[in-house]
Amino acid sequence: AGPDHAIVARGDAETPATEGLVHRVGSCRLAGILRDHGDYPGFFPDGRRIIYSSNQGDPSGRTFALYLINEDGTGEERVTTSEAPTFNSFPMLSPDGRYLAFSSDRGAVGPGEINVFLAEWVDPLPAGAP
Repeated sequence: AGPDHAIVARGDAETPATEGLVHRVGSCRLAGILRDHGDYPGFFPDGRRIIYSSNQGDPSGRTFALYLINEDGTGEERVTTSEAPTFNSFPMLSPDGRYLAFSSDRGAVGPGEINVFLAEWVDPLPAGAP
């Protein structure tokens, strides 16, 4: 988040933080950006983007992918893909935003096996860039 405010996920026993209510403390703006989108938000150091886990792209609800969205709710895009049902969740960025850690069952040898992955984060080029 910027120097004059912070972004936090908040919730209570009836509405857990995993439902993704995002609250911009500095401006006291409560936005349900992730309420209908996903869970387990991870925030970029710039405070302008959020990465989260969701099964929204799978009608069966079995495949969880990571998605990126701007803090104002625009620009949503899928970050992870998989041929088979896969669980990708709990994204966290390094403080400098260079690395993304997340848990996944991709490449699992047996049922229930979850691994932690560390990936270098490279921002995509803007549309129309050479």
